[in-house]
Amino acid sequence: VKNVERAFNVREGMTRETDSLPKGYMDRRIERGILKGKVLESSKFEEMKSKYYALRGWDVATGIPTKETLEQTGLTDVAQDLEKRGKLPR
Repeated sequence: VKNVERAFNVREGMTRETDSLPKGYMDRRIERGILKGKVLESSKFEEMKSKYYALRGWDVATGIPTKETLEQTGLTDVAQDLEKRGKLPR
């Protein structure tokens, strides 16, 4: 399901750069809740995205599911569509 969701979002223009939290959440102290006083550093967030993409079998540089991942999960038609649109990572 995550691969289909991601492929749809990629088709509609989502990129690694748009896969983020609002800037107001980054690099500032959390004011309340169990994480009060902590800071979500944008560099750490980017590291976490890279690890997540790798675990999913997505291209780390772009956040796009690889052709191999899509094919292995029975989404050959989706891979072909993204490839036709020039959206698959090289």
